[in-house]
Formats: sequence, C-alpha cells, structure tokens
Amino acid sequence: MEDAGLIRALIETHPFATLVVTVNGRPDAIHVPVLLDADGKTLYGHMSRASPQWRTFDGQRESLVIFCGPDCYVSPVSYRTVPAVPTWNYLVVHVYGAPALLDDDGLKRALDRAVSRFDDAWPADRERDYPDDYRDRLSKQIVGFRMPVTRIQAQFKLSQDKTPEDRARVIKTLESGSGEERSVAAWMRRINDGN
Repeated sequence: MEDAGLIRALIETHPFATLVVTVNGRPDAIHVPVLLDADGKTLYGHMSRASPQWRTFDGQRESLVIFCGPDCYVSPVSYRTVPAVPTWNYLVVHVYGAPALLDDDGLKRALDRAVSRFDDAWPADRERDYPDDYRDRLSKQIVGFRMPVTRIQAQFKLSQDKTPEDRARVIKTLESGSGEERSVAAWMRRINDGN
C-alpha cells in the first residue's frame, strides 16, 4: 500500500501501537498510544517512566512503530472460483525512525494533543479543575517522545488477488460476521470504491 491518505487513516483509527526498540542487542516491545503530526513527518507518544524502552531514545537508534488495523480469517467458501484456500485479510503499517525524548514543555503539548484527540467530551477549561502541582507530579511519572518518520512500509491484504466477484462475496460474508470482520469488510469496500 502506498496511498498516503489510506496509510494515515489506518494510523489515526488505530493509534494504540507497538513500539519496538533494541535493548542490548535484543528486540523489546511496548504498547503505547501514538499520534502522527499534521504533516505526517513525526510521531508523538508517551509511556510510563517505569518502562525501560525510553532509555534508548537518543534520536540516533532506529525503532519501529507498528500500527495494526482490523484483521480476520477468510474462508474459501466465500469464493466462487475454485480451487481456493483459506487466508487472512489484514491491514498493518510499519513506521521507522529514531525516537528522541521530549522536554517538559514538549511533553505537556503532546499530552494536551492526546487528550484533545481522544476525549471529545473533555472541556477545554478542565485543566483548571486541579492544581498545577497535581499535573506536574503525574507528568514526572511519564516520558514523552517524538520520532521523525524516516520510512513507512504498509501492507493492506484485502483479497486484492481475487476476482471482483470473489471480493464482493468476501465482503458480503464478512459484513454478516463479527465486529472485526465487519471492519475488514468496510476497508475492503473503501479500497474497492477508491475512497
């Protein structure tokens, strides 16, 4: 997948990502909320100070952030074309870059942005409801990071190798399934319709 709009849509609708760093030559992963900035060139996130992964954030060492969209099993009974085998449909985006720590002001901006993004019901003046030292005390328990994007690899496997008739049959089958299956079907419609 190379469509920047669809890649951004997946990142924005599935922001709870897997961040993979290398610690002492071994991969180490943590799951954190991550946001892509408006120009699509930098990721922002935060994690508990108790998590060891942030200690690698020197702005030099490459890390990987994985955004997973919906996924599901696809049975060959959905296909008119035979023979056919079962498969798995999925959407995933891998974003690479070298994370660096945010200073206190950068962390505050990143947290404000996250609250604005994830909590539409949060009133703009809510910050006045608690003392500044409360926010400062809690902020010291987390660290923020920014990761300039150096490359992106995206794969959307949505039965593109099948005939239009078989894709339509898969969509119809998935639309009558679980929430995850319906999500995959919606992405398939979006890709098939070019929207």
